[in-house]
Amino acid sequence: AGRPLGRGHGFPLRLVAPDRRGFEWVKWVTRVHVNTTSALLQPPLPLQ
Repeated sequence: AGRPLGRGHGFPLRLVAPDRRGFEWVKWVTRVHVNTTSALLQPPLPLQ
């Protein structure tokens, strides 16, 4: 906290999702998909 965000950690934007474990946070947003399905029914992000 309080330090610049470098490329290796998602610069210029890092998406932090509340109630998600840190390894599920997104460092590089490549696309956004919006739908009307409840988030509770969606599977977690794939680990790559």
